[in-house]
Amino acid sequence: MFVTAPPNDNKRLFIVEKTGKIRIFDLAANILNPTPFLTLTGLASGDEQGLLGLAFHPKFASNALLYVNFTDNVGATNVRRYQVSADPNVANPVSATTVLKVLSAFNPEVKNVDLTKTYDNEFAATADRTYHISAAS
Repeated sequence: MFVTAPPNDNKRLFIVEKTGKIRIFDLAANILNPTPFLTLTGLASGDEQGLLGLAFHPKFASNALLYVNFTDNVGATNVRRYQVSADPNVANPVSATTVLKVLSAFNPEVKNVDLTKTYDNEFAATADRTYHISAAS
């Protein structure tokens, strides 16, 4: 699980679940919204796989763009961009655009990777509009 919030949004927390759902916790009402913000399917389900990260564009308040980092069911790391729908508490799934797709170290086509190590993922957006994915062992 991963928890984050858009820049300057102090009313909501976005909860990222490995199983593919992003949920919103409404801080003012102290409730978890019943409708998921976004649901992804076709995700891997291993220990360090699935929906791994969420980053909001630094100008999210004006452009409503967000990025998700996930491992798909063939083990590839993906970064996908979405835009929020007319409802600010629901992303538009049709707006999905794949920004990056990288084959997994576990894919037979990738050579010379030590599969006995644990690889941790982090995903973040910075104010200079760059996005960083890191994998560490």
